[in-house]
Amino acid sequence: MNPSLVRRISNGRFLALSFCQVRCYCFRCFCSLVNFSRAREGGALTRKRNREQTSSELSFWHRPHPEEHLMGIYRTSTCDASIKGNEDILLAPHVRSSNLRCPKNGCSKNSFGVKWECSGILDDGTGQATLYADGDAALTLLGMSVDKIQTIEEGLWSIPDGNIQFMRSIPPPKHLRDKVLNILAARTRNGAKESKITNPIRLLSIQDRATYLLERHCRSSNRPRRYLDYYVRCKPLVTKNNGMIPHIQHTKIDSFFKDCGSHKNGSSTMHRSQFESYTVPPLKLELVDCGVSSFAQEAVD
Repeated sequence: MNPSLVRRISNGRFLALSFCQVRCYCFRCFCSLVNFSRAREGGALTRKRNREQTSSELSFWHRPHPEEHLMGIYRTSTCDASIKGNEDILLAPHVRSSNLRCPKNGCSKNSFGVKWECSGILDDGTGQATLYADGDAALTLLGMSVDKIQTIEEGLWSIPDGNIQFMRSIPPPKHLRDKVLNILAARTRNGAKESKITNPIRLLSIQDRATYLLERHCRSSNRPRRYLDYYVRCKPLVTKNNGMIPHIQHTKIDSFFKDCGSHKNGSSTMHRSQFESYTVPPLKLELVDCGVSSFAQEAVD
C-alpha cells in the first residue's frame, strides 16, 4: 500500500462518475482564479494595496546599496518577464478578455489555464475503490471529444467565478433546464424542417452551453464507463484521529444457530456465538494514467 508505488489495475471499469469540476486555475501559484471586479467590490484589492503601501515606506532596509549602479548586482526578474511582451499574441481571445485574476501574486495571464478534476467508483471485479483524477488523466478518463472540451473551456472563462461543478447527487441548475425546455418547445412549434437545421445547443449562451455539455456527458455518456487499464497510486489509509490503520480490520459478528438434537420431544434450543471477520478498509486511489484494456489488446492480437 506504499503511496509512492504505481500499480496497474487491469480491465477495470469506472462504475459511476460522482463528481467533476472544471475551473480556471493559476498554474504558477496553484490556486483558483477570482473575478477582478468582484474582488474589488469586496475590498480584497484595497487591503492588498494598503499592505503594499505600508511595506513601501522608507526604512533602513530600503536604502539603496552603494554598488547598485553596477550591472547584474541585486537585480532579479520574475519568471514570466521574458514572455510579457508576447502576452497578447500567445493568449486566446476568451482568456485575454476575461476578468479573472490570480488572487495571490497577480500573475501574468500566460500562467493561467483550465484544471479538470473528477472522482467516482472504480471496480475491477474483485472489489471497489474511490478513484480521483485530475489534469490530462481526468480528460482521458472522461473520454470527451476535442470539440466538446474546447466548447466547455471557452465558456468557462465567461462565467463570473470561473468554475463549473457537477455532482450526481445534485440536479442540474433549474434555470438551465428551463432554457433547454423552452428551446425544444420553440423548435417543435416552428416545425420539423427547421428543427433539423438548427442545433438547439447553439441557441444557448456560451456559459450555459458549457454547463449543459458537462452535465450531459457526466450523467448520460458511457465513455467514462468503458473498460480500461488504470495506473494508480493508493492514498495513505488514516483514521479520524490521523493515525495509521491496519491493512485488515478485525471485527466479531454475532451468530445464532439452532440445536435440535438435545431434546427428545422435537423441540430445539437457540444458541448464540461469535465468529471473526476481516474486512479491507475503503481504498482511495489517485489516477496517474489509463489506457486501452490489456484484455481488449489480447483479443485483437
